[in-house]
Amino acid sequence: MLHYLTLLTQALTEGDLLDALGEATPEAKEAMTTLAEKWMAQGEARGEAKGRVEGERRALERLLRRKFGDAALDDSVLSRLAAADEAQLEHWTDRVLDARQLEDVFS
Repeated sequence: MLHYLTLLTQALTEGDLLDALGEATPEAKEAMTTLAEKWMAQGEARGEAKGRVEGERRALERLLRRKFGDAALDDSVLSRLAAADEAQLEHWTDRVLDARQLEDVFS
């Protein structure tokens, strides 16, 4: 029944879920509780990962502005920072202190 509800609608509300759980067996309720906990943990992990990437991006942008000036961070540089993953941002951040020019950070 829960599977049917999720297929039927794009947005399963909390009320829909509670109604379905009211009709479920104890085993199904336990499985649904476990599944809900798993979904919550996955959501938290995704949020934490996004937060780390955003923090790394903001720190790198601040360092670049401090070292090379605001004018050096044109739209192409900002787009590059926005598209980078966490590992790439960390790599670039590690290079800032030794870089003599902006291109050295990204090479």
